[in-house]
Amino acid sequence: MTDTAHKGREFLHLARGFMTEGKQKRTVFAPQPILISSLALPANRVISVEVDDNEDVEWMWTSLPEGTKYISGYTIVKKAD
Repeated sequence: MTDTAHKGREFLHLARGFMTEGKQKRTVFAPQPILISSLALPANRVISVEVDDNEDVEWMWTSLPEGTKYISGYTIVKKAD
């Protein structure tokens, strides 16, 4: 293994440890859109969010004039006790 490859693998290992050490992550999936028409939804809409065990997600909905609604953003908040 080259020195560069070794350093890259070492960095990846450290990054993974930094992100997960002592905390469990979970994936929260966004609610399904409400489709009223056959219009396509934006490709950049939110699908899911990774949060810590002590966090929750507040979803932001966008409503289109014809009645279609989809998740367009979110806020990560601390879980209520």
